[in-house]
Amino acid sequence: MVLTTTAVGLWLVFGVGVWLWLRETTSSESVLSVCFLVGLVSFVTLLLAGFTVFFVFVYRAGEVSDPRLLYDLSFGLLAMSGAPTALVLGSHAAQVFRGGRLPDWTAFLAAVAALAHLVLLASLLITSGFFALEGGVTIAIPATLFAWILATSIVLLRAGIKEDNERIAG
Repeated sequence: MVLTTTAVGLWLVFGVGVWLWLRETTSSESVLSVCFLVGLVSFVTLLLAGFTVFFVFVYRAGEVSDPRLLYDLSFGLLAMSGAPTALVLGSHAAQVFRGGRLPDWTAFLAAVAALAHLVLLASLLITSGFFALEGGVTIAIPATLFAWILATSIVLLRAGIKEDNERIAG
């Protein structure tokens, strides 16, 4: 539980870094950057809540009168995080396409991941198969977020190193 909380908390740190980068590159606050930040806080909060319920379920499964309720609640919270995650990714994509200093392919990756996270909401309606709460959708769709985080991290790391080298040389 501590490792999961730390990992999800690091998403918050990463997201704030991306938000600051986008804000600085556009040199102003915009609806898109605010949507990015609010979506970030929302999806991280839902993930923390969902994982907390799941860990309580695992820890107290034998003592709870209806363990299925905790199980469904945890996966429901995790699925609900798809909406604010789509807001984060969609805001990032729109801001980069409008002239952020990040490569357009990072925006395309974010747009694909945003659409995928909207599909994640289908798991709240479908009771069996790939798109069910317990189905493969809960692994496949978050993988798009991880891909965007990895790609954007590499781009921002390289950009930061390049800026540092230019500052030192100049």
